[in-house]
Amino acid sequence: MSDVEACNAELEDAIARDPYDVDLYAVYADWLQQRGHVRGELIAAQLAELRGSAEAVEAREDLLAIHAGALLGPLASDRHLALTWRCGFVHAAAAAAGEDATSRELLRGLATLLAHPSGRLLVRLDVRITHGGPELVELLAAHAPPTLRDLRIATEGELELAELWPRCRRLRGLAISAASSHPGELVLPQLERAAFHHLDTTDAAARAIAAAHVPELVELDLWLGRGVAHAEPLRDLLHRERPLLQRLRLRAAACAPGFASALTQSGLAAQLLELDLSHNPLLGGEDLRLLARSKVIFERLRELRVPEVHANEQVRAWFAGTRIEVLGDSEEPPWSAYVP
Repeated sequence: MSDVEACNAELEDAIARDPYDVDLYAVYADWLQQRGHVRGELIAAQLAELRGSAEAVEAREDLLAIHAGALLGPLASDRHLALTWRCGFVHAAAAAAGEDATSRELLRGLATLLAHPSGRLLVRLDVRITHGGPELVELLAAHAPPTLRDLRIATEGELELAELWPRCRRLRGLAISAASSHPGELVLPQLERAAFHHLDTTDAAARAIAAAHVPELVELDLWLGRGVAHAEPLRDLLHRERPLLQRLRLRAAACAPGFASALTQSGLAAQLLELDLSHNPLLGGEDLRLLARSKVIFERLRELRVPEVHANEQVRAWFAGTRIEVLGDSEEPPWSAYVP
C-alpha cells in the first residue's frame, strides 16, 4: 500500500455537491485502490459497514490502527478533536476547549484537520470554544471544505460572520451561540435549519437575520436576549416569504408590542407546525388572547409555547377546539456548554 495519496478533483467536486451519495465514494474507493492507497480499502470497508457487515467494523479499526500515519498523521494524538469516520474520510468533527491555551491548541488541531487529506470532505463540524471565536471564523472562512453541510459554533465572545458565507454557501444546518454575532449579508440558498442564540442582539444583527436569503429554511430558532425588543426587524421577518418554514422559535424578549397582530397577518401563520414564544416578558395575556381569536388561521399549528406565567388553564381554554397544545417555557440554550 502507498502512503502517497492521489486526489481525484472531479470526483471530489461531485461529492461536494452531494456528500451523502455513497455511490460516489464507491467509485473513489476503486480509483484509490487502483493506485494502491490504503484509503481506497478503508472506503470499501466502511461502505460494507454501512451495509451491516460485522467483519467490516473490525477491518476498519485495523486499517486505522495499522495505517495511522497515512490516514491520521498528527491528528492521531490530538486531544481536542473527536472524529467520526464515514466512507473513508472524517465525516464529522467535534471540538471543545475552555482556556486560552487549550483554545489555541484546538485551533491548531482544527487547522491540521482541514489541511489533512482525511478532513477535506468534512460534512459536520461542532466547535465549542470559550476564547478564539474570531480566529475560528477566520480559519473556516479560508479553509472550510465545500462538503461542509452542518456548522455549530459556541463561544463566549462576539462573532463577525459575514466572511464565512462565501465559503459555506452549501450549509444546511447552522447554529451560532455567542455573546452576540453579526451575520452581515446572509445568503445560504440551501439552509434548512438555523439557530442564533445571543446574550445580546444588536438591531443590525436582528435586521440581517430577518433579511437573510434562505429560501429552503424549515426551522428558525432565535434567542435574542437581554430584553431588547426588535419590533421592526421581527415584523420584517414575519412578512418575508419563506414557504417551507414550519418551526419558529422567537424567545427571550423577541416579542415587542404589536408582534401578535403582525403574526396573525403574516403568511407564516397558516404554515407553522410549532411556534415557541416562551421566555418573553413582553408577551402578555392580551397578545395570547389575540392569537386565540385568530386560531382558525393557525390551521397546521400543533404546539404553542408561551411564557410559563401564561401556561395555565385559562389560556389553554382560549385554544379549545383546536389541535394546538399550549405549553410553558422551553429549555434555555445551554450557555454553560461553551466550556467542556
